[in-house]
Amino acid sequence: MNKLRVIGNDLVKYYEIDLTDYRPLTSKAFRIVDKTGKQYFVKETLPNTLEKYQFLYNQGLTNILYPLKNFEQKFVTRNP
Repeated sequence: MNKLRVIGNDLVKYYEIDLTDYRPLTSKAFRIVDKTGKQYFVKETLPNTLEKYQFLYNQGLTNILYPLKNFEQKFVTRNP
């Protein structure tokens, strides 16, 4: 439950997504629902994932489903 609390806080802080419901899909992936009923997929990633997405984006690749950018305009939100 501590992991969910951290994820929920980060969703509000970096995306303004107010978590109202969630369902674990794996130990590192969740389906979440916000207060408007919109559904999202949230996943813990490897440390180098941000660099990979940024590289592909900078190369102009458009056939990739990129994550939502956070308020810092990054594809991945890191929690220290």
